[in-house]
Amino acid sequence: MMRGYEDLFVGGAAIALGLFLISWAVKNSEWFYSMRTARWLQRALGRRGARVVHILLGIGLIILGVAIAQGYRWPPGGR
Repeated sequence: MMRGYEDLFVGGAAIALGLFLISWAVKNSEWFYSMRTARWLQRALGRRGARVVHILLGIGLIILGVAIAQGYRWPPGGR
């Protein structure tokens, strides 16, 4: 059971980060892909592969954020 607004805050932050990743990957932004970690991923997988990875990570963060915001916990009944 949710005791406060912590779950909503953390879930909302995860959703916002997921949307950020997806939007910059879809825009194919030079600024985003000039960052050090994105450059490393781009060298390893190419620009298209890096974009796919960032979109999948964004989708994963959104799903995780929704689950956290709804109060999902592992293990079930934990805490």
